[in-house]
Amino acid sequence: PCPCAPVFETKCNDSSGSWCELASIGCPLTCEFGICTDWSTGNRSCATSTGCPCSSSQLSCTEYGFTACYTGISACPVVCDSASAPMLCNTIGFKASGFPSYTQQCLAATTDFTCPVQCDSVTARMCGSGAGAYCIPVSDTCPVVCTASQREVFVDMYNAQGQIIGSNRTCLATGEPLQCGDYAILCTLPGGDQYCQAKSQGCPVICNATTQKTCEPISFTAAGAIDSSQPATISFVGKSSAC
Repeated sequence: PCPCAPVFETKCNDSSGSWCELASIGCPLTCEFGICTDWSTGNRSCATSTGCPCSSSQLSCTEYGFTACYTGISACPVVCDSASAPMLCNTIGFKASGFPSYTQQCLAATTDFTCPVQCDSVTARMCGSGAGAYCIPVSDTCPVVCTASQREVFVDMYNAQGQIIGSNRTCLATGEPLQCGDYAILCTLPGGDQYCQAKSQGCPVICNATTQKTCEPISFTAAGAIDSSQPATISFVGKSSAC
């Protein structure tokens, strides 16, 4: 056979014979387990029984018994290849910014293969239970959840000036009265519902629509004009009575 050009060619051999190949291409590899190509460099090598070897710039990870090469990450992905812990699940935490973070781990299989809710023990707390469980930042408080024998109410909170400053959600047993704040009083509607009102405003007078009527006196001046300087106190009297 013809000799290969020493600068531009290289001699290759296989079971069919020998030939000259461009040196820039190189001879094809004969590998038992296949050929690996590092696409970042163009280098080729033979695979081993567990997969392709990684280059020095790549992270070598074992997944399902084979080698996987990664670029641009600092830790291997979590791979759940154990029969005793086949589920890939997240533990939910929270960053200082309040945004959630997720840490992966392998868990034993559940009956429906659904991951349980897991909250980070340092940065999060769990609210609810079962399928309704969820995680919130550890600095927050879980909302009140009433039982079937309780009723849900919202208690308005007031400051000394009679301004509403917030509302607290709470649960009360049947017949249990509301507990109003320092600057509020308990008011009751005709149907029995209760609420908190600012002390400075007082509870409104409510007419019994079945047996009473509303009286709102209007004062007039000597000239017959409405005298708005006079107080107009609303009152209720029997339907057959005069105001």
